[in-house]
Amino acid sequence: MGRRMAHNLLVKGHDLTVYNRTPGKAEALIAEGAKGPAAPCLFRLWQQQDRGNEVRPLLFEVYNRFTEGFNTLDLKAVKSLLNEIS
Repeated sequence: MGRRMAHNLLVKGHDLTVYNRTPGKAEALIAEGAKGPAAPCLFRLWQQQDRGNEVRPLLFEVYNRFTEGFNTLDLKAVKSLLNEIS
């Protein structure tokens, strides 16, 4: 779905979760009220607040609970973040 369609859904009051492989591309929609993937967004927020080291144990624990689904966008994002902060 494109940004314009997502924006229109938000304007109409729909709940919307957005994700993009390039986090910056989803930020405008998140600022408009869309939800982003929880763990990656939390990490990005804490990283901006110089608290990135606090979320690594959380990400690691959640990621290690999964036994399948590693090709999903959310788990790929978490794995990428874990690699980024390791």
